[in-house]
Amino acid sequence: MLVSVWAIVTCLLAVRMLVVVLTAADDGGIEVRAVRIDLNRATYEELMLLPGVGPTRAEAIVLDRLRRGAFRRFEDLHRVEGLGPDTLDRIAPFVRPLDP
Repeated sequence: MLVSVWAIVTCLLAVRMLVVVLTAADDGGIEVRAVRIDLNRATYEELMLLPGVGPTRAEAIVLDRLRRGAFRRFEDLHRVEGLGPDTLDRIAPFVRPLDP
């Protein structure tokens, strides 16, 4: 008997939550926009937003930029220790084109 009451209450709460979610989506709630990161100006925290870039890789990008200067081409990221071809392929869509 107790399990049946629990199951009914759980179903009712699930339906209520579904209604709340569906009605909240119609009011214009959160707006999502695509943003591209400028590798030469991005902060450590912004770099960590890139897929496959955690604290260590973000720090390596910032340090390389400080030591060797700005990135002129996307391919310059090959010089950063810890960034392999797979990571570069993942972050390419999220990086602004660099000035030639």
